[in-house]
Parts: sequence; C-alpha cells; structure tokens
Amino acid sequence: MLMMKVSAVLVGVGMILAAAVGANGQETRDIPAGMEARRVNDVNLVLPRGVGVSERDGLIIIEPLETYVARRLQEMETLLQELRQRIEILESRPATGDSIPLAETP
Repeated sequence: MLMMKVSAVLVGVGMILAAAVGANGQETRDIPAGMEARRVNDVNLVLPRGVGVSERDGLIIIEPLETYVARRLQEMETLLQELRQRIEILESRPATGDSIPLAETP
C-alpha cells in the first residue's frame, strides 16, 4: 500500500515536471541549468541531469533525492581524488616550460 502511494507521488511529480516540455517533444521554455529533458515512454520529463529513471508495472519511478545526491557526491569525491593525484604528478615533475597534455575528463 505504501509503495503504491509513493509510486503515485513520483508519477505526479513526473507529470508536473513534464509540463515544462510540450506534448510533441518541443521545448516550450528554456530548461534550467543542471536539468535535462527526457522522454520516458510517452511522457516528457524535465529532471536533474543524471537522475535515475526506471519503469515498473507501468509506473515511472524517479530515483529518490537522497540516493541521487549520495551517488553524485560519491562521483564528485572520486573525481576530486583523481584530480588531486594528477596535480601531485604534475607538481613532482621538474619545470621545463614544456606543455604537458592532460587527459580529458568527462
């Protein structure tokens, strides 16, 4: 029973967010920074970039905010650690004046 209520709320949130995108998939207004337009089945949604969306028993389920934030923070911590390691490598090299190509980050 609780799962059905939660699912109904998530579908309701999705429908509200879907109002930002027209029925034909054309944007009716600018999408805010950090957000993306996604089409799930026949529903257009405007969601935070990278949020998980799934479908179960005909319901669209949007990843809970707590899970999304925790996952994104972990991704950022991993990226920060990688950048710190690159900086340490660069700082340990003797200064020659040559440019050092850095690996591209996504």
